[in-house]
Amino acid sequence: CEPTGISKCRSETADDVENERHIMLLWRTTFLASTHFNLLVSQTGPFSTISQRSYSMELNNSRDSVTQGDELVNFYGNGTASAYADMMDEEVKKTIPDLKLLLTSLPDEGLILDTCVGSGHMLRWIHENHGSQKTRQLQGIDISSEMLEQARTRLPGSMANLVLGNMLDVSSQVDESCAAVMNTFALHHATAKECKTAIQEWTRILKPGGCLYVGAWEGKGDIDYGDYSPGFKAVLHQQTDIIDWMTDSGLTIVQSRTHMEEEMGMNSFYVIGKKPTK
Repeated sequence: CEPTGISKCRSETADDVENERHIMLLWRTTFLASTHFNLLVSQTGPFSTISQRSYSMELNNSRDSVTQGDELVNFYGNGTASAYADMMDEEVKKTIPDLKLLLTSLPDEGLILDTCVGSGHMLRWIHENHGSQKTRQLQGIDISSEMLEQARTRLPGSMANLVLGNMLDVSSQVDESCAAVMNTFALHHATAKECKTAIQEWTRILKPGGCLYVGAWEGKGDIDYGDYSPGFKAVLHQQTDIIDWMTDSGLTIVQSRTHMEEEMGMNSFYVIGKKPTK
């Protein structure tokens, strides 16, 4: 489609626009992508790979709107969960190098907890590809019961314990009970304050020598959805901030990498932090 201004563009038909908009929302976890909006992302910090390129995403600085709630739960219901799961068949491949590194860095005992398990692709990959990990307990949390149903198709029976819950609340987890905690492409559903607190809590439940794995979109400010209003706010975070919050929580950064998302015109980033042994 041809741009008609910031955050807006023309399309062949209204139905095509609406259909593709929702598909991209599913695919990129609530991000409206290039065929609907010209996105401007503010890239900063030493890890940025596209600081010399100009993209468009209209941002603002309000950070006190609701990022969690019924609207978010409802968004991931109905047909969203199924379509998201289909697209994750390819998307999960981007995390495999990190998962391989993660699994070679863990203590011998402890739970692997995915705090935003979604369709279950990552836990399934861990179960299938590392024989030594098959005896390790796997657990996934998700805010959507429909997403958990998708995860159960990939993690049937006792393969993993799948629980309805919120990634921001792991208060039921015992201190130092997890070998790994994972959170990928869900932190845009949390404010900066919520992210910092969540990282502190995820660190609390890590065993000494355990690892926290975070994947997120690179940027700063709130996402402007243009004419589409999902009923909740999404917030971009800078990679340097995530790293600071992890180190402030006592983690040592094992790996930090950036990936250019060509069709999105922005960076994603992946960070692994390790809790020191006593």
